[in-house]
Amino acid sequence: MPVVGLPEHVAAAIADRVAGDSVVVGPGEAATGRFLELEQEEWETAVAGIREAFLVARDAARRLVERDEPGRIVFVSSASALRPVPGATLVATAGAFLHTLAQVAAAELA
Repeated sequence: MPVVGLPEHVAAAIADRVAGDSVVVGPGEAATGRFLELEQEEWETAVAGIREAFLVARDAARRLVERDEPGRIVFVSSASALRPVPGATLVATAGAFLHTLAQVAAAELA
């Protein structure tokens, strides 16, 4: 089962507990820092992480639809995606992206 965009120890724990045709995606590594202090490179890293999460989830959904089989795509993000926290600009933004992506994907795939 693919697990992407999460710290290695978390990914390993999830992979040990979740079986079947499942994929777990997270936003990847995002720098912490206040909005005015973040650099372009930090934004690019965050965007690369959510791009990878999107691509893995989309490809998994395509495989499930093509095979007409049930499966699970689990999106993991930070609580700051729903309740902003000072200093968590990128973490909150990446999490909000995945939160919305999960909702739209669920509506389209239902």
